[in-house]
Amino acid sequence: MTDLGKSFDASADDYVRARATYPESMIDDIVERAGLSPASRILEVGCGSGQATLAFAARGYSIVAIDPAERALAHLSERCRNFPDVHLVHTTLEAFQPGNAFDLILCAQSFHWLDPQTVGSRFAHLLAPAGRIALFWHMQDIAPDGPEADLYRLNGHFFGDFPRMNPPEYGREFLDAMSNILCRSDEVGRVRISEYPWRQHYDRSMFASLAHSWSKYATLSASDKRRYDNDLADYLDALAGDPEIKYRTCLIEAEKRQ
Repeated sequence: MTDLGKSFDASADDYVRARATYPESMIDDIVERAGLSPASRILEVGCGSGQATLAFAARGYSIVAIDPAERALAHLSERCRNFPDVHLVHTTLEAFQPGNAFDLILCAQSFHWLDPQTVGSRFAHLLAPAGRIALFWHMQDIAPDGPEADLYRLNGHFFGDFPRMNPPEYGREFLDAMSNILCRSDEVGRVRISEYPWRQHYDRSMFASLAHSWSKYATLSASDKRRYDNDLADYLDALAGDPEIKYRTCLIEAEKRQ
């Protein structure tokens, strides 16, 4: 995992407050297609503050969740107090040395931080025979010519290429790129891509926290953060009501090749 992954330490509070959870229907599909049982072992890579961790922990699974961001893990430790089968490890994927193989590896909004040259083979090494991989992201459908055009331009100015906040065709390019990275290893089988559309309303404060939780915001200079916040406030002032974002939660699945 790159050093940029540690930028989540700076935004962990906003991440916990504003980031959306994941559709139950997607969790159902992952569990069913992975054939998980009460004895199954899950590894989550780049767990952050734990939105995905908690979704699987609530179903009773044993989870090892790793992340290089100490503050995010501290948040997650508090949130997992009622889940004794969740084990948090402050480490990177490259340095992680487990004692046993896993039945499922999860990456929620984190796969793009990993080393594209080695991640597929590393996952295969950590998986049990017939083990599965599930990678997922929230995509925000903000069209350059739609009602969110001003927000699209604002984010493009400060963040540059932001494929998870773009029209569906750009999101598809992002997913194809992530799938290709995963399949660089001969040990990973054919991928499957699924999408789960939904909408989320925000008040002004929550929307600002959402923006502050984005990894590209965390890497801005202090002066650029102030400029972005001022421009975002102007955008929110111009809206007729509270902002609404159209989401697609996109899932990439693959199986360890036999």
